[in-house]
Parts: sequence; C-alpha cells; structure tokens
Amino acid sequence: MSGLKKRIIGLDFGSKRIGVAVSDDLGFLAFPLTVVAGFGHDKDKRGDRVVQTEQEVLKVLKEKEAEIVVIGHSVDLKGLDNAIMTDARAFGSMLQNQGFEVVYEPELFSTVQATKIQGENKDVDASAAAIILQSYLDRIKFKNMNTQTPEYITIDDFVKVEMKIGQILTVENVEGSDKLLKLSVDFGEEKPRQVLSGIARHVKAEEIIGKKFPFVTNLAPRMMMGHESQAMILAGGDGVGIALLNPSKDLPNGTKLK
Repeated sequence: MSGLKKRIIGLDFGSKRIGVAVSDDLGFLAFPLTVVAGFGHDKDKRGDRVVQTEQEVLKVLKEKEAEIVVIGHSVDLKGLDNAIMTDARAFGSMLQNQGFEVVYEPELFSTVQATKIQGENKDVDASAAAIILQSYLDRIKFKNMNTQTPEYITIDDFVKVEMKIGQILTVENVEGSDKLLKLSVDFGEEKPRQVLSGIARHVKAEEIIGKKFPFVTNLAPRMMMGHESQAMILAGGDGVGIALLNPSKDLPNGTKLK
C-alpha cells in the first residue's frame, strides 16, 4: 500500500502536442488523461501559445491536486538531450516556480510504443505520457520495497486496516488496459464485490478463479478505467513480477485477518 495522498501527473512533451497522464490515488497505475496543444513552430504565435499551454496544464494540475509532475526526458540514440528538451526543461522550470516538484523520467520512443499498443489516434500522446508515468511509478515502488529504513506505524494505525479472505468467482479483462483485471469476489456478504487489480500481466484467469486470497476491504471505493473497485488484493513483488498471497489453510469467505 502506498502513502500517496495526491495524484502524480505525467507529461509527454512535444512541440505540437503534450500528452497528459495521471496516477491512481494509490500511486500504482498510470492512466491516459488528455492532450493539450504544444508550443508549435510558428515563432510569431509562440508567445501566446506558450501562455495558453501553461494555463491548460496548470488547470489539470489544480483539478487533480497534483504535487509531482513527471516529464519524459527525451534523448537521441546517443543518450543526449534531443531538440524538444530545451522547451521541456523551460516548462519544468515554470512548474517548479509554481511550487510543483518536477522529475525527468528517461524515455525513448514512448509515442512509438503507445502507437503499437493502440494504433494512431488523437489520444496516442496521452498514452505515451502514461507509459512515462508508469515507468516512474514502477521505479519508485521498487526503490521503496528495497529501502533499508522502514516507515513505522503504530498499532492504532494497523487496526484501522480491515483485511478479509475473499474467493474470486469470475475474472474479466478491462477494455483498454493490458494491466487491469476485473474480479468478482465473495467476502461472505450479501453479494460479491467488484475489485480492479493491476495483475493481468502476472496471472492467468484460470489460475485464480475459485481460489481465496487476502484483500484490504475498507479502502474507499475508487474509479479505475470507468469501473469502481471496492477492495484491493494483497500481493508481493520483486521488481520483475508479483505473487499473490495464499492462506496456509482453507478459511471461510469473509474471515478477518489480524
């Protein structure tokens, strides 16, 4: 679980268009958000265009209550800044002056990757921004997992977290995402809950249907790719893959863990 309280915004900076992506509220997944017009190449109109671009991006940051902005660090095949980075760094400096933390995440051919995944369309720049942001989120998660200094909580903090055993009844892919699975989970309640989880690349549906796993069940519901998620499955990762956690003996659905 992440301690993030604010969403993180990712930018794929281009001269014509700037793709914008946003993290979920836990800082696990990046999602395409929107595309704004870039500075352009017309020097006569550049001044007005820069101001408008800044205003549009700042509006998004305010709406999403973002504190961190991740900008793709574009490089050439020699690993050096390419031409667009002059504008990108100037834009980053503006954001820093506005009080935002700016991070430059190395990226190469993110737009090409996004186009291969979804084809050429008006949203491809936002998808490229999501690739950049996901790279940053994964790197930070891996770093935090391997830190030598634990962040302690009190027993009062721990007892606020409700964890229960849930049995997965059905599994569906989420349209538009190669990471999310939509699970129907029985917690021994009147009806199953819907749970969205970014485990699609690591498990097969037939391997988890009918099986029981621990979930955090008192997280506030959140929207992911247009679907509401009503709990969070627990898993561990080594930076390469993830593993779901299984109870050592069969427990009834809805059993509270402590």
